[in-house]
Amino acid sequence: GAIQALGDIQGGPAAFSQLADECLDTMRWRVWCDHPTPETERLPGDWKLLTNIEKLLLIRCLRNDRMISATRLYIYETMGRFLFEDYGIPLSDVLSETPNVSPILFILSPGADPGRSVSLAATKHGISEYAGALVTISMGQGQEQSAEQAIAKAAKDGQWVLLHNVHLMRTWIKTLDRQMTSLTQDPTVIIHDQFRLFLSAEPVDYFPIGLLQASTKLVDEPPAGLKANFTRAYGLYSSEPWEQSTKPQEYHALVYVMCFFHAVAVERAKFGPSGWNRRYPFNFEDLIACTDVLAGYLENRPRVP
Repeated sequence: GAIQALGDIQGGPAAFSQLADECLDTMRWRVWCDHPTPETERLPGDWKLLTNIEKLLLIRCLRNDRMISATRLYIYETMGRFLFEDYGIPLSDVLSETPNVSPILFILSPGADPGRSVSLAATKHGISEYAGALVTISMGQGQEQSAEQAIAKAAKDGQWVLLHNVHLMRTWIKTLDRQMTSLTQDPTVIIHDQFRLFLSAEPVDYFPIGLLQASTKLVDEPPAGLKANFTRAYGLYSSEPWEQSTKPQEYHALVYVMCFFHAVAVERAKFGPSGWNRRYPFNFEDLIACTDVLAGYLENRPRVP
């Protein structure tokens, strides 16, 4: 039925009308259809001259189970690989394109680590957390006054402020909205050019509209695929910490392996808790902690096993 319908398509290749007979008489079609990934194989005979969209129609009729992979390959070949290999935009690039009075709002997703991104961007811009130029506050009960004071001081002195999980402060977040409105709209207030405010929050329906509209929203989606996960994880070590080790070659090799193991663990999430006692996100903080422990082991051992 599907093959017959393919032959009835108006404007399609005339050869589609002969497909049913050729599939019955030619063994090459059976070999192609039985291949595990026919979308990557050349079609028999002159059928290899079909366009990408015509080949996609053919796969839809003969190997419907491969349509997802075939569609992905079609988009890859016609629109570009960048659609499947998005490793994120560095936060420093976002900062250069946004006004300093606009808060950066990280919409939290599983495995996202805005703290790490802010720390890397701060280092690139010469903002030192140890010197007090980067203030990080995990929001919770009793942190309201500290957050307000940190924002006021940062706006005056040119510091960066990162407020984690502001969605937990359902009542106070309205106060934050009023404070930012006052800072940006009061002509008597002079805001330092280096001032930056970063917020992280889960998607909630009570987030103030004014603060939401004034913010630059960033969503750090977890990468899809083993290669993308590995590339994102290995990219965390752009500062090459192994150069500070007494065993740089061994440390570098082990970091590489640890990043690959992290990518495998993240990819296993699609199978749910199977193989584990419970679900666990395996975020970048876990990877950083593991490599820090690894560095300690290397430095304290005279010989690498």
